[in-house]
Amino acid sequence: MKLSSIAFVTLLVTTMTLVGCGGSETTKTITQSETLPVKSMKLTPYGALSLQSDNALGIRLRNGVFLGHTSPIDVVTATEASETADNNFSRSITQEDGVDESDRFHFNGQQLFLTINNRFNDTDDTQEQSDLLRILQRKSDNSLQKLSDTPLVIGDEKQHINGMYVNGYSVSLLSSDAQHSWPIAYDIFYPTEQQFSISIFDTKELTAPSLKQQYTLDGHVLSSRQIDNKLYVVSSFAPSIRNIVDPTVLEQGNEAIFEALKQAPLIDFLPHITDLVGKKTSLIADHGCYIPTVFDQNSGHQGLILMTVIDTRNPTDIKSRCVNAQAQGIYVSKNSVYLYGEQYQDNVTDLQSVIYKFSITEEGLSYRAYATLDGNFGFRNSQFRFNESGEYLTTVSTTYDENYSPTHQLSVFKDDGTDVLAAVGHLPNQVHPEPIGKPNEDIYAVRYFNNKAYIVTFERTDPLYVIDLSNKENPTVEGALEIPGYSAYLHPINQELLLGIGQHIWAQDDDSDLPVINDGAQVSLFDVGEPQSPMQLGNYIYKDSFTPVEFDHHALSYLQLSANNHRIALPTERWIAGISTSTTSQLTSTLQLLEINGEGRSANLEPVGKIEFKKNINSSYFSNIDARSILTAQGVYYIHGNDVLYRDWQEGSEPIGPF
Repeated sequence: MKLSSIAFVTLLVTTMTLVGCGGSETTKTITQSETLPVKSMKLTPYGALSLQSDNALGIRLRNGVFLGHTSPIDVVTATEASETADNNFSRSITQEDGVDESDRFHFNGQQLFLTINNRFNDTDDTQEQSDLLRILQRKSDNSLQKLSDTPLVIGDEKQHINGMYVNGYSVSLLSSDAQHSWPIAYDIFYPTEQQFSISIFDTKELTAPSLKQQYTLDGHVLSSRQIDNKLYVVSSFAPSIRNIVDPTVLEQGNEAIFEALKQAPLIDFLPHITDLVGKKTSLIADHGCYIPTVFDQNSGHQGLILMTVIDTRNPTDIKSRCVNAQAQGIYVSKNSVYLYGEQYQDNVTDLQSVIYKFSITEEGLSYRAYATLDGNFGFRNSQFRFNESGEYLTTVSTTYDENYSPTHQLSVFKDDGTDVLAAVGHLPNQVHPEPIGKPNEDIYAVRYFNNKAYIVTFERTDPLYVIDLSNKENPTVEGALEIPGYSAYLHPINQELLLGIGQHIWAQDDDSDLPVINDGAQVSLFDVGEPQSPMQLGNYIYKDSFTPVEFDHHALSYLQLSANNHRIALPTERWIAGISTSTTSQLTSTLQLLEINGEGRSANLEPVGKIEFKKNINSSYFSNIDARSILTAQGVYYIHGNDVLYRDWQEGSEPIGPF
């Protein structure tokens, strides 16, 4: 794989989440160069960020827009009253406790809040419809009654809902124009005229939600998080030269273009925000933008990452900052936000990445420190490679040799109060030189819990590594387990049990010329109570199937009923060959139900049935990609497309619905 391809995949899949306010002003003054920035100019090397003068930001943006127009970077060739005492139901899975992630449903035990996607409707006029916020009431027989459907329309534009948060009476929806709503990541270096919206509803009246506030922002939303009543959104924006420079000037050559950019006011390079009453202002009201502290008059960067914080209970309280630097992802803990990304290089062996830390405060976010390291963070659920514990940050990165063969490193950084996160521990090292993964094995999953890191690498078999982090400055590999296939997502059950979800793959001998055969989606139960000797207690394979849990952990549902009884639900999908000339094949979308019974090494994994949909592939959009489920003590709700089915948990029960 070429470097540009690696960069593209990383950017496409790992672009993510939020940020806010902080940092301090500097008095450094830079004068705009009178000569044209050279086409081969490198981006400013990674270093500390700071809030600098309008003059400094203007130079960075003008140079970046000019270079983006004349020589684009070749790398791309996110009710309080109705909450019930019944707390025994599953919730949307998140990476960190207390840090909510956007999803398409919220269940409080009594009401189900669900986004209705017009692409799922089996009609010919889906583009004429707007997505909806639907609220359903749970009844005593576990059926659902629809209370309200609220279309999301902004001005004359029908909207596609990209995600939802529920906090008490406040429901926040992230949306985009329905005509440009497919989930394709946009590169921050490429100027687009995309917009996205944030709509906040009051749901005290469940049958008639009311709109409290609505914002439309220039740019493309990447991802978001919510902590308590604060909504954090990160988005990308790149000013388009065609909105800044007159078309006649664009035909006059580079000197004329550069001069026109120099004369254009800074406000023309920044995104705007429009509120519910149509008032349009600069999203960065005070031009507060973090840029590298070290740069010169020939430094330029066109892309902006916008970091917006909204108090959902007082949605007129909105704050934004921007970062004029390169980044592709964000990891969020309860106390900090980490923005991370790689510096693109011509040679894959020279890859380098940066991590910027922001502390979450009552006022917003405050810039703390940065770190650099060799390599990148991959493109499979890269946020799971990060973990904050107190003043320490642990992460796993990957470097490549000239043949694109990966080498993996675990690094531990400490926030010691300076502006640089200090590297205090790593693996492999001189005392523990054993590599993480065998030659050519990529990292498929990382999860941290119980003061340990669990890492899955894979090429033909799946080594599960257990790394002890009890001494953060001296991490050690405690044990490893090798089994066929791989786990792409790891879910902790308790301190002894770990669930792995991925694919079962029949491993060939190294000398075999036979192809590697994919057997299907696999759910594995591991015992990690004895970290020196982890053990697979059982697995279940869904032949010729895959599960979206591999790339979207929200598709998994988990509920603990007791210390020795756990319930699991996950969607799978498979193609079935047709038996007639009129139906060439059929797509089967299924919700698989399993239980974990027992404790420790006596625990076992058991399937307990399924809920299945079948549909001709020539019908309307019919996929399990957005499927969700909710587990209760009595049974399970299966959200498939815009339909909801309910089934009692006992095997053999018949589903009711759809609702």
